[in-house]
Formats: sequence, structure tokens, C-alpha cells
Amino acid sequence: MNVKIYSNQNTLNTLSYMLESNRLAHSFLIYGDAGLGKKTIAKYYAMSLICEKSQSTPCQQCVTCKNVSKNNHPDVIWVEHSGKLQGFSAETVRNICADAIITPNNAEKKIYIFADADNITIQAQNALLKLIEEPPSFTYFIFTAKSKDVFLPTIISRIISLGVSECTEAECRLALEERGFLNDDITDAINCFHGNIGLCISYIQDEKLQETVKLTKSITDAIINRNEYELIVAFADLESDRNIAKTALMLLDKQFHDALIARFTDRFIGCYPSGSKKLSQKITSSSCEELHSLVRNAIILIDSNVNLKLILSTLCGEIINAT
Repeated sequence: MNVKIYSNQNTLNTLSYMLESNRLAHSFLIYGDAGLGKKTIAKYYAMSLICEKSQSTPCQQCVTCKNVSKNNHPDVIWVEHSGKLQGFSAETVRNICADAIITPNNAEKKIYIFADADNITIQAQNALLKLIEEPPSFTYFIFTAKSKDVFLPTIISRIISLGVSECTEAECRLALEERGFLNDDITDAINCFHGNIGLCISYIQDEKLQETVKLTKSITDAIINRNEYELIVAFADLESDRNIAKTALMLLDKQFHDALIARFTDRFIGCYPSGSKKLSQKITSSSCEELHSLVRNAIILIDSNVNLKLILSTLCGEIINAT
């Protein structure tokens, strides 16, 4: 199956220009929200680097391109995650440093892809630093992450950082139709996640994400109606799963964002646009900003492994007080 990129033309043009002009950087960071195709772009760029026929964009027809597409090329290495946080250990990085100086197997270049590097440790980054500064002529690195902030300034200063964005809802619909999803499912997904193809696919296929969206809408409605009981019940339903709780809070934060801008535009990013419009009529702009801060702080605490029940019960009380 061919690798197809929707939107993000500026990023693709940058990569193509570097290839055509023979001004290749050896290290890239592709960053942006989950579901925007960062790993797909990383694979596309890996193809571009070692395609047998093209000097700028991958032909996707040669044996090399097909093997990269199938994650089955010996010179395109997807670095394994490790640990509870699914980061990259210093030991893994040291092994890569030793392997990176060995010439490629089949291609002229060797490419290491650190996908979803949001939890890469400082120790691992420090171990990579010298290799990134002075890589072998045939060795390349591609990182993907939600934000540049997870990397040390010394790393960021030595790599090319390229942001990715959502495609249009029309492009998203086309991508979902090409994957054979039903029209009603596509519409429901786009109503929740707009031009984010990855999250739309997850929403259609993952009952847990569907339930998380439902809980987010319940919390939003409880705030709109100032129904403390419903708010407490909804938060209680999040206590059993840390990942679901974090996802729900991230979706809730987008509801507050949309409520804040609802007076000026209808270009929303949240999963419940009609709820955001109602919310904007019920709470002030300053309350939206306060709620945003409270939710972001709760997300940080979840990432810090603080007791989940304590985080959620505290946040529930804070939201009641703020509204």
C-alpha cells in the first residue's frame, strides 16, 4: 500500500528541496498533535532518502520503497521503546551509537526513526548528542513527538524541526472513504476530530475512545447545567484508567478553548462544538481560562504518576468552585 500524505505540503516541500539541492540535514524532528500523521511522514521521508528511482519524492514502486512501506527494510530502523513510559533508554541509545557507524546493508543510507519520542530521557538525549553533532555520512535520524519541548536545547539546535497540522475536513473525509469506512461513521468521527485523520480512525475503531468522548460530553453538559451530581459521577467513571482519564481531560481542555473563542468564530477543535457554544453562554472568559489552567495542571499530575482518584476528585471540586 502506498504512503499517502494529506495536507502538510510545506513540510513535504522542505524535504523535497533538501533532497533535490543535495542539502540534506542528518537529523529531523517532526512534531504535532497525536493523529496528524507524523510517523507516516517519517516513513515517507525514509523512502525519499533511499528510493532507487527518485531524487526528491519516493516512487513507491521500487523494491526499496515497498519494503520501507511494510516496515521491512534492514536500513530503516524503528527504534524500540522501553519502560513504563515507553521512552528510549540510555542503553538502547548506546547500542544505536555503536550500530550507527556500521555501513548500511542494502541502501546507501541508514535511517533511525525514534517514533513517539515524547518520553525520551535526558540521559538518552545526552548519549545521542555527539552522534547527532557528528554523524557518519550515511546515517540519518528522524524523531517524532507532540512537542519540541521534550528535547534538550542542545538537541533542538542541531536538528531541523518541522511542524505538522490537520488537513481539511474534506481531505479527512476522502482519506477515511479510501479506507472503506461507512459514511455515518465518518461523519461522526469528523464532527469530533475534524481534520485529524489518525484520531478519526481511532474513534471509528476504538470503543474506548468513543466512550471517552461520551464522558467528555457528559462533563461538559454537567458544567453547562451546573449539575454537581452529574459532574461527580462523570469524573468517577474516569478513575479506573489513567490513559482514558488523561485523554478525557485533554478533550475537555479543548472544550474550554472552543468556549473561549465561540464568540468570534466557529472554527472549533473540540469533540463537542454545540456544547462549547452553550458553555460560552454560561461561563465567563476568565472562567474558561481558569478551567484551562486547572485541567492542564491535572494532566501534568497524571503524567507525574500522582494518585489518579485524588487528582480527579480535586479537579472536580475546583471546577465546581470555578463555575
